Amino acid sequence: MQTNEINRLKAANTNLHQMKDTTYKMTRNIGPTLQAQQIRNKTRPTTFLPIALPHHNNPSSKASRQTLRRRGEQLNEVLNVISARTNPTATDLIQTLAAFLRHHPDIAIPACKSAKIRFATEFDAKDAVDLKVLLRLPMTRMRDLRRFLSKRGVKLLPSDKHLYKEMSDRQYQADDMVEVGVMDLKKTTHAAETSIAFFRIRSLEDYIVSHIEKQMKMDNVRSHDNFNKEIWIKIGGDKGGTSTKLAFQYVNQHNSNSSAATNILAMFEACDTYSNMENVFGNFYTQLAELQRRKTLTINRVVYPLRIFYFGDTEFLCKTFGHMGPSSSYPCLWCKIQLKNLRNTNGQPHCPMTLKDNKWVKNDNWAESRTFEDYQQDLANLVAEEEDEGQNVRISGKDHHSISKRPLLPLPSDLLQIVPPSLHILLGLVVRHFKQIEDKCRQLDKGNVQGAEQLERSWNSNSQIAKQAELDLREAKDALEDELDILSSLQQAANGRVVRGLTNDACCMPLCKLRNCTPQEVDKKNVSWIRCIECGEGQTKGWFHSYCVGLSKEESESDDMDEFVCPICTNEVSGPNDVISLQEERVNAHKALVRDKEEDYSKKKKVLDATYDDVVERRGNFEKTLNDTLKKIGVQRQAYHSQCFVGNHCKIILANTEVLLDVLPNSDFKCNMIGLFKRLRAIFKLFKSDFLSDAEVRALCVRCWELGTWFPRKFPTDSIPPKMHMLVCHIPEFVQKWKTVGLLSEHGLESIHKDINSIERIYCTVRESQEKMRLVIGNHQQRSATNAAAIQVSPKEKKTCYTFEKTGCKGRYKLRFKGSEERVCGKCAHVISI
Repeated sequence: MQTNEINRLKAANTNLHQMKDTTYKMTRNIGPTLQAQQIRNKTRPTTFLPIALPHHNNPSSKASRQTLRRRGEQLNEVLNVISARTNPTATDLIQTLAAFLRHHPDIAIPACKSAKIRFATEFDAKDAVDLKVLLRLPMTRMRDLRRFLSKRGVKLLPSDKHLYKEMSDRQYQADDMVEVGVMDLKKTTHAAETSIAFFRIRSLEDYIVSHIEKQMKMDNVRSHDNFNKEIWIKIGGDKGGTSTKLAFQYVNQHNSNSSAATNILAMFEACDTYSNMENVFGNFYTQLAELQRRKTLTINRVVYPLRIFYFGDTEFLCKTFGHMGPSSSYPCLWCKIQLKNLRNTNGQPHCPMTLKDNKWVKNDNWAESRTFEDYQQDLANLVAEEEDEGQNVRISGKDHHSISKRPLLPLPSDLLQIVPPSLHILLGLVVRHFKQIEDKCRQLDKGNVQGAEQLERSWNSNSQIAKQAELDLREAKDALEDELDILSSLQQAANGRVVRGLTNDACCMPLCKLRNCTPQEVDKKNVSWIRCIECGEGQTKGWFHSYCVGLSKEESESDDMDEFVCPICTNEVSGPNDVISLQEERVNAHKALVRDKEEDYSKKKKVLDATYDDVVERRGNFEKTLNDTLKKIGVQRQAYHSQCFVGNHCKIILANTEVLLDVLPNSDFKCNMIGLFKRLRAIFKLFKSDFLSDAEVRALCVRCWELGTWFPRKFPTDSIPPKMHMLVCHIPEFVQKWKTVGLLSEHGLESIHKDINSIERIYCTVRESQEKMRLVIGNHQQRSATNAAAIQVSPKEKKTCYTFEKTGCKGRYKLRFKGSEERVCGKCAHVISI
């Protein structure tokens, strides 16, 4: 037993001596370096790593910075050891790490997020087009952006091929789908008809179905019990800038009231007269009538119930349904109330409901509501009267309840599918009563300021003169553009190029290339012809296009042209160069006219500015204080629109009523105005773009009815404006039926004008009107086919308090509570509505 123990101890001692020997040899061979060395034993080579790798007790997430740095250095030493001799350490590390992350994405992604590492990945075509739409960039700018990033090693944007394919998928531009052309329309109300470019969808149902399918594919459709599993769409129109538009919105989609969710059905660059709208929008009547009759829509082989609403401002709705307007004998679209009943209230409540025993009950003496059958009967009587007495007979509104023309779009069987214009009701009432406050300030200043009223009238007159001069200048520039287009077409034809839209041999003038336009087709195509009495022999000889011989369409159709002799017969033109010279003379004449109009407008603008400065200097203390208060609360009046406000400014005025009216001394007028604005604010807070709860519906109805009872009592000498009548009488019944009014309002239609104007500025150098119209609509369709949430940018919030100028408060606004529509200053507790 002792012998065994002695032998074991001898063996251990021998092993210890061998380890010391090996350590000595290793130290002598390695020296101070940290490179791995091979020490040959009796059996095989053995690699020794002279690195101390202590066992860690704490994970890296809890270690200090020094510990993390030390561990990093140790890891680097290990990597140097395990790297191959022929492969650098960094490259080996990249390859090893890439292979590891590629096979363990569940570790790679959280690790990169934890390290706050951001990688620039390539956009797909969808995201790239979303970026183009958001920034409103033309393709040339997208190419410049891609080149800029590529030179810096960032391949972020896809190629033009993929971009064009995605854009074409979003557009609805095929010739069998849309119609782009020219039509004889009135540029302004009293102007003669000229050739105006227009755009419109051929098949309304196909376009609506295509849009809804795209929204469903993007999962951009919301569900709500109030939809009753129906598809809701809105059809409406408005004039903004220089163009009139007809559009539709798919109410079931998210953010349906945004400009990105508003789809243009038709557009033309002229004013919104009844005749213009009839010519362009007329082909939608039968299509909408069929949809309203069928009341269904098939989407992806599924049949859905369909409900169509009509929206827009009061002027558009009246023109659309043949009404004479809010100043006619029967000013309302929804009831048969007479204008005289609005003007003479004598302090009596103006409300369809009366309060009895703390309950609202129906007013038995209220005006009769209009029905679909009433409209049909009035229209039938109107048509019969026109057939008996002729088209030129003056229609009296009293005879047909102010229905004077045929409707442009089919009337819905339920008149509550005509949406009251809530946005314009807000604008109209706020502007009307703010002007009363202005008049009150002028009355208080009247004894202190001499000649202020006369200067005000002079400024209003000069404002109208300057506005008319601006319109004349715009018309002259448009005429110059047309002449330049003609000159460009003639020059291209002379060079043997193919000119889009100009292809005909029927005209006898040199350089004219219009084809397929014989005299028999003059009525079918938008071409003005004139015939020479000298060379006009046979059916197709001696005919000329009016612009080819230097005449406008109106000049060629005048009675003085019955004895027309062409320039060829009078030896004024002998070849193509003479035709171009004649057109160049016309262009130079129009350029001179534009210069004269610019000088005239500049002079009248200077007179207007000087008059305005005089008006400001002559203002009294009350009026100056009122205008200074408007600036302090962030309200800027519109210069060329009768100094009215925009929607957000109206909300700011309602939220800061007491601050605004501090300029007036205490009186009954001041108390009544504060009470009126507070009531309007309480009503318009419920005009949100969503469905209302039953409690909110009840609150909105009670507030409207209470306003109709309170207003005539406090303002007995004032008439009831038609917009106040719509607010008090028809908003409640509309909300009771559909549980919303803001969701069906005209906000998106009004905001689309800004988008179209910005797109038109991108293509301002395109002279051919039809091509420009096609480009503008195509760019807009790319935006409307995009998921609104993908391009939505949160608005910049106002940080400083509105009362800074008055109180010096530098607090910031924050939500009063989650979901609230009010923000409160963190210091002075001043409240504003969102």
